[in-house]
Amino acid sequence: MSRLAPLPVSLPSVPISEDTEAAEVAAAYGNIFANIQEQSFLDDAVWRDTYALTGTIRTFYGAKGVSAAWRECIAQARPHSFHAAVEQSQLRRLPGGHSWVDVPFTFETASEPPLLCTASLWLAKDDSDRDGWKIWVMTTVLDRIKGLPSVDDYCAATPGHQINGSINGTTHNVNGTHSEDSHFDCVIVGGGQAGLNVAARCMALGISYVILEKNEAIGDNWKNRYDSARLHTIKDYTHFPFERTWTEEYGQWLSKDDLAKGYDIWARNFGVNVWCSTELLGGSWDKATRSWTLKIRRQENDVEEEITSSFVIMAVGAGGQIPHMPALPGRDRFKGIVQHSEKYKSASEWAGMKAVVIGTANTAHDIAEDMLDAGCSSVTMVQRSDTFVLPTEWYEKVQERTYNAKVPIHVADRLGQSNPNAIQRLVVMTPIHAMIRQNIGRFEALQKAGFRVDVFGDPIWHLFERLGGHYMDVGASKKIADGLIKIKSDAALTHYTPNGLGFADGSELPADCVVFATGFETNLRHRVHQLFGKAVADQVGDFSRMDDEGEQSGAFRFRHPGLACTGGAIGPCRWFSRFLAMHMKAELTGTPMQVYSRTPVPPTRTDT
Repeated sequence: MSRLAPLPVSLPSVPISEDTEAAEVAAAYGNIFANIQEQSFLDDAVWRDTYALTGTIRTFYGAKGVSAAWRECIAQARPHSFHAAVEQSQLRRLPGGHSWVDVPFTFETASEPPLLCTASLWLAKDDSDRDGWKIWVMTTVLDRIKGLPSVDDYCAATPGHQINGSINGTTHNVNGTHSEDSHFDCVIVGGGQAGLNVAARCMALGISYVILEKNEAIGDNWKNRYDSARLHTIKDYTHFPFERTWTEEYGQWLSKDDLAKGYDIWARNFGVNVWCSTELLGGSWDKATRSWTLKIRRQENDVEEEITSSFVIMAVGAGGQIPHMPALPGRDRFKGIVQHSEKYKSASEWAGMKAVVIGTANTAHDIAEDMLDAGCSSVTMVQRSDTFVLPTEWYEKVQERTYNAKVPIHVADRLGQSNPNAIQRLVVMTPIHAMIRQNIGRFEALQKAGFRVDVFGDPIWHLFERLGGHYMDVGASKKIADGLIKIKSDAALTHYTPNGLGFADGSELPADCVVFATGFETNLRHRVHQLFGKAVADQVGDFSRMDDEGEQSGAFRFRHPGLACTGGAIGPCRWFSRFLAMHMKAELTGTPMQVYSRTPVPPTRTDT
């Protein structure tokens, strides 16, 4: 179960009349920050701060807990000059009569370093005072460090060209051999979407950096995947910073070749400093000098070298791409082909063969469709657990409200990524579950075919906690419902047989080729342990596990003074890369951010 579900949050229940003008409400409450008290909040209010007043990512719950933390944080950060963007206020509604007024603000802090920030208040009606408004959700977000460039702006530059008063990266070198530089402010491990986003922010702030990428070229992390691989999220959610990476020439659903091409073009346009065919072997942290000594190996000459850095950002994917491969007995007796999806490319040579896919998430569905198109005599998916299915047209409808061609990507991220996770879970589930109820026949058809559907599943749990296990339906569900792709879901897979797979109920599934789409290790902590040791891994924590505040405990913040982890979906990678870079810049300029670590009133969870 999601660790967000037991947190004390709910959607507002008091209806807001149709003739309510958001701008009028915003104007009436534009000075609310001058005197925020406990009674300013609904009983189940939530406040999430992202590096603005706490110097990290924190979420506080309940009127008493929020107001107590607010008092202590403003004493430390000294916020001032709050300004309500009255005309940008909006009345928001969800199915089921849930509604609120969203009022955006800007403000500054007098802390060291001084910060420029944004805020948002979601004002809702209170049962005890239906004529008045109270704060239901409050978010505060660091936008930029005052006096420094914005992390959202950067112009493509030729090698060595100075932008914003400093060299952005020591050597602009894309997909080539690396220079002899041996010290960097930041070493980024991994050149996929997570690493490139951090590099972008480093360039904007003049932080010297290098990406260590094990593949031969930027984009190979997509280029080397199976032929039918594609992104199951919309194009406008997928841009890199500074520009719209995916122009009109690209379709809505990007293929693996689209992604490989776009990654490479973006990296070249902005002169990203990357050492390809380079592997990090390990490293050690010196507390006295607050620096890393890192051992690397270049594939071109198999030579080990040492470099040093002040920071390391682990961006190797949510779990370092270590495949999960169940060790079933009888493998030596099976006469057919066995692969993990990591090695799978295509079913083009399997025409006429009996094909089986183990798993029912995104990759499994893609491969099953590929097998069907290749002319396999039968295609069967072995389902091990209930699967949440979300039709892409529904996802597209919800996502395009925020991510579209009209809204700048950094603005869309502020709207879509800054909200408390426990609240975002409810805001996302409510319209999706409403669509499911209106189209329940679609899921009943899958169930009739033997597919075990988690009908009213939790998309936020899958995306940000489990990091998978769901299917964004781009067409395979109908093929399952129509019987073109068979489902085996009535017994646990236990062993191989000479001619297929055996199950706990004694049944056997004939197979000539078996692909395990059983995912990857999803805890980046294990990779940190391998490279830097247990002590560092323990400080960093579990990557995707939600802590008691509803934040990913080991992601997007420096729990170790010199190391942070990033990964997962492109939206959080892009959004939180801003704060990782600003944290590093503040440290490098000698004015580290002040971190608020107290919890005056712990949240009351229903699972404790």
